[in-house]
Amino acid sequence: MASKKGPFFVVLACLLITFSLSSFAQDSDETETEEEQQKVPPGQIPVEITAEETHFVGNIAVAKGNAVAHYGATDIYADEISYDSVKREVIADGNARVYTEKRVFRASHIVYNLDTKAITALNWSLFDTPLLSSGQTLTTPEEDHYHVENGMFTVENREHPYFQTKAKTIDIYANDKIVMKNVTVYMGKIPVLWLPVVSQPLNSEESSYNIIPGERSYWGWFVTFTYNYKFSEKAAATFQLDYRSLRGPAGGAILKFIPSEGGMGFLRTYYANDFDFQLNPTSIPRFDVGPNRGMFNLAMKMPLTQEFTLSTDLNYWTDPYVLEDFLWNTYMYNRQPDNVAWLNYYNSNFTADLLVRDNLMPFFNSINRLPELSILTNRTRIFNTPIAYQSRYSVVNFEQQFSNLNFTPGNIFGLFYPWQPLNRFLFPLARTQTLTPAQLLALPSPYFLSNYGGYRWDTYQELSYPKEYFHWLSVTPRIGFEGTYWSDQNVLSAVPTASRLDFSRALFVAGLESSFKLSKVWENVDIPLLGIHGIRHVVQPFMNFQYIPNPYDNPYQVLGFDNFLPTITPPVINLMNYPSIDSLFGMTYLRSGIRQRIQTKRDGNTYNLAEFTAFVDANWDRKYNQLLIPMSDTVDEVYGVLDINPVPWFNLHSDIALPTADLGYTNWTTAITYQFHRANDLTFGYSYLNNVEVPVSFLTIPLAATFPAVGPNGMSSLNGSLLNAYQQAFIGQQNTVFISDFWRINKDWQVMGMLTYQGTGGYIPFENFTIYRDLQDWVFSFNFQNIMFPGSPSIQMYYIALTLKAFPSLKVDYGWGSGM
Repeated sequence: MASKKGPFFVVLACLLITFSLSSFAQDSDETETEEEQQKVPPGQIPVEITAEETHFVGNIAVAKGNAVAHYGATDIYADEISYDSVKREVIADGNARVYTEKRVFRASHIVYNLDTKAITALNWSLFDTPLLSSGQTLTTPEEDHYHVENGMFTVENREHPYFQTKAKTIDIYANDKIVMKNVTVYMGKIPVLWLPVVSQPLNSEESSYNIIPGERSYWGWFVTFTYNYKFSEKAAATFQLDYRSLRGPAGGAILKFIPSEGGMGFLRTYYANDFDFQLNPTSIPRFDVGPNRGMFNLAMKMPLTQEFTLSTDLNYWTDPYVLEDFLWNTYMYNRQPDNVAWLNYYNSNFTADLLVRDNLMPFFNSINRLPELSILTNRTRIFNTPIAYQSRYSVVNFEQQFSNLNFTPGNIFGLFYPWQPLNRFLFPLARTQTLTPAQLLALPSPYFLSNYGGYRWDTYQELSYPKEYFHWLSVTPRIGFEGTYWSDQNVLSAVPTASRLDFSRALFVAGLESSFKLSKVWENVDIPLLGIHGIRHVVQPFMNFQYIPNPYDNPYQVLGFDNFLPTITPPVINLMNYPSIDSLFGMTYLRSGIRQRIQTKRDGNTYNLAEFTAFVDANWDRKYNQLLIPMSDTVDEVYGVLDINPVPWFNLHSDIALPTADLGYTNWTTAITYQFHRANDLTFGYSYLNNVEVPVSFLTIPLAATFPAVGPNGMSSLNGSLLNAYQQAFIGQQNTVFISDFWRINKDWQVMGMLTYQGTGGYIPFENFTIYRDLQDWVFSFNFQNIMFPGSPSIQMYYIALTLKAFPSLKVDYGWGSGM
């Protein structure tokens, strides 16, 4: 069962604040405009009082017997009502009721100041669907601070509610938070939960506390308790306590804070005393870990001044499997954490970054930067000439740090590829082709590979001359110079074939960018059903040419750091943002294409009905394609991007790459969203990849063999299991289908489903199905999830939940299943 009380606190606070701030202070004429209301000072809004008996005592008007006071849009009923025109206070005694809009406030005694908004109430209750609350006293100790003694609230409109929460004191700080002390949750007359203090932000939908029990095959029976507390406007925390019957106790905390104005911070810790730390829920061999397991993360962005900003992303894991075993949702998107801190300086002329990256976890491969200083200048005209100048400078102390574990998938697959920097020294054959299985079996263990490092100095200077000709043709020629030097430490000492200890490179760069637009308008086209009133077709041809002569020396004699990784996306051409300085060789490169848009006018603005961009890259000095497979064809891909969005209920996006040579690859990824009925939303996606050589460690394809094999001495051995893994390391074709649908069958039943089908291997890596049943005040749901990952057994989970419709975050749920 999960119990969530945050929404109650927020609604209670909002209602009390609304009552005190606006119930007595609304204008009597609801039809007046906002400007007219602002012209009437609060002190001039009349207070009308009627009763069976009325009289004055000095400045105090007293009404007795069925007394009624009217102030703006608020009506007050009581046995007796008094109004002090000097203090501007309304006093109601005896069965006092306040009606404002749909709210009803009752009390035995009410004192309200029309100017200061201070309120005092005794034995009060408040009803505002669906919340019913009450308390012994309500006071205003200070401005925007409301204090409740012996408060209670529930969602059941009955004299004796079954489900209710009581608190000794409740302090509400307007637009900030609500603090409750000595809080007890009751079911009937039985207390089921007690908390000493609850602090809930009013601007947050997170629950104050949450209890989730469940069962999983690798955890056993478990229960998770989370508790949210807001310390101040700039700091809030979530405390978590877990217990798993098979793994033992665990706990942690998340702190969200604002270190300075405009900044944000996130601190997370987690520790588990693992009873069964030798358990391996996957089919991939693991290295030994101990019972004390945990993680730490500090992510922060802190503006120091208007120009300086300090950012960090610091992490520490006790072992590489801790998140996989205990915090699976985080592990899904963070499988190897970073450790970096950088200081950024920005002004209108240039940007400077001082960055430090150091791997604190030796079981991960890492490229450290200790440190790196980079400066990037913005494009600026030289004096008053049309010539523009921009540049970048960097100096970095690199360190390639290999994992201290024996064979890991990253090290193994890294040796398959010719662009892996070690292959430039170890395997001359790898410079022209990938390794054969026999060559692979002869490799030494990556465990014996030494770390290497060195300094790199680099600069790029560019001059450009942007100009428009004939009022329609844009042409920008550019020339540049790239200079790079690597220090003599940039070598792997264990490799005898290394012939150079240092290296320098000078590159001349010349380029030309050009584009123009053509358009034609058809004003008579009118299709009201699609919201089309006139059509404009815009055609924009473009080209980008770049020439870099080959460097005078062989760049393979440098052990690289920021080397390319395989990708199916088009490469970056602009050297100002080039992703891999170490892999920058000579090129004669031309990118040419055309961009087309179909447009119409909607609400006075230009609206793109469809947009299609197609371009081709030609490189006369090509050595590798985008997958870094050795090839010498000038052109290997035609790229395209298509977007169609004629109406809000239909959208299509497609990315396309088509080969022009035998070694080229094919990529067609399309997603369509279609709401063919207001009760049904359908999304369909399809991805087709062909001739894409990517390690299976990057794809959801199960391995047929376990690797690495472990010998009797506990060390990894190269045998047939590694050969089997190598034979599966590349795929020729992949088909993936994704479909999701949400269908509101009727007012009582709804269904939602998501499914991904992997044609390569013929299996379903992801399934998610949910059925909803409306039970008037509550919604019942049943959810099933099935997730498959390479090298791991499938994860199957089942959830049932009851959700209160009035407060969707109030949920009672239970989950069970097998897997992580």
